Amino acid sequence: DDERRAVYDSSGFRMLEDAKNGKVEKAGAMWFDITVTLDKLYNGEEFTTDIQRKIICRGCRDVDTPRCRACNAGCAKEIELRNVKMGPMVMQQQVEVPSKERCRMETKKLNVEVQQGMAPGDTVTFKAMGEHQPRKIPGDVVLKIKDVKHDVFRREGNDLHVDVDISLKEALLGFERSITHMDGRRIVFGTQSVTRPGGIMRIEGEGMPHRGDPTQHGHLYLRYRVVMPEASALDRHREWLRANFPE
Repeated sequence: DDERRAVYDSSGFRMLEDAKNGKVEKAGAMWFDITVTLDKLYNGEEFTTDIQRKIICRGCRDVDTPRCRACNAGCAKEIELRNVKMGPMVMQQQVEVPSKERCRMETKKLNVEVQQGMAPGDTVTFKAMGEHQPRKIPGDVVLKIKDVKHDVFRREGNDLHVDVDISLKEALLGFERSITHMDGRRIVFGTQSVTRPGGIMRIEGEGMPHRGDPTQHGHLYLRYRVVMPEASALDRHREWLRANFPE
């Protein structure tokens, strides 16, 4: 698997055997933020991203060749057991020492799969794709999802919210509107009833797909904002409205 391959690439067969027998600890994870649009979280997406990581140059320990001279990025320090005399006793103590391994920086391409319904704070993990550290299993690379503000939709959990402006005439007499959803479908909605300012309409099953089961969706909530006409637009109708408008 990926982890075994990474152990072999960083330190060879002996380290692979030690790792299999639980004799080697794993290095810490490398965390990165990735920005994903709401459209991609709705529809799902696959893309590649690059990370910079430090890798061990195998075969370059105490070797001076043109290839190894390029390995000039200092490796992480190693932990070594040393005998320390404390009074009449000799004890072993862990100390950090410079590594004799040689390292270089590498650009690593990662194929990222954003699943439908993923949310900000969710993570995509690449096992053992992190920085190489001497005598350790390479750590994971963890990509944490961040979103950006959408022009139309606002997400709350698996539900979506949209603000819809309607005129006073539409609020009183009814209307029909449509919006284009993030998968390209046209959603038609409206009413023939009176719509109060701040009124909310729910359209079932038109929210975000559920992560792990994209056949299930949250709901879409439409909140109506009534846009009042300018006073000048009512001047020639004012007397009629005063006489005929219901209390």
